[in-house]
Amino acid sequence: MRSKLTASTVFAVAVLLAGIGALEAADRSFGSVSPQKAIEILSIDKTAIVLDVRTAEEFDGPLGHLKDAKLIPVQVLGQRMDELGKYKDKTILVICLSGGRSLKAAGMLSRRGFSKVLNVEQGMRGMNNIPNAPIERK
Repeated sequence: MRSKLTASTVFAVAVLLAGIGALEAADRSFGSVSPQKAIEILSIDKTAIVLDVRTAEEFDGPLGHLKDAKLIPVQVLGQRMDELGKYKDKTILVICLSGGRSLKAAGMLSRRGFSKVLNVEQGMRGMNNIPNAPIERK
């Protein structure tokens, strides 16, 4: 009886987790783009902005940052969201070091009603592999 209960419990938890994952995917109303596609978007859409969600040290570090990027670390994005209000209907390319923090930030923006949010896959690590990327270094 104990093994049946355990198997039933494991199955129930698996079904619950699968459902939660599906809900999270359905709630995700932003996209992701490659570093190359992000550069193309910036060259075409002059109203698009880059939101860099790394720390100030990373922003000014050896990988640099994209030209004209706005720095708001993901740790304080919730408190500083009002600074982005004028971009609510503009394309926002969200970038970090490798794509993890920017994914979280893109979700935050999307949930706050920002309609054109794009996570930059591979972050600045990927961007540094693109020849002639508009990267600034101090």
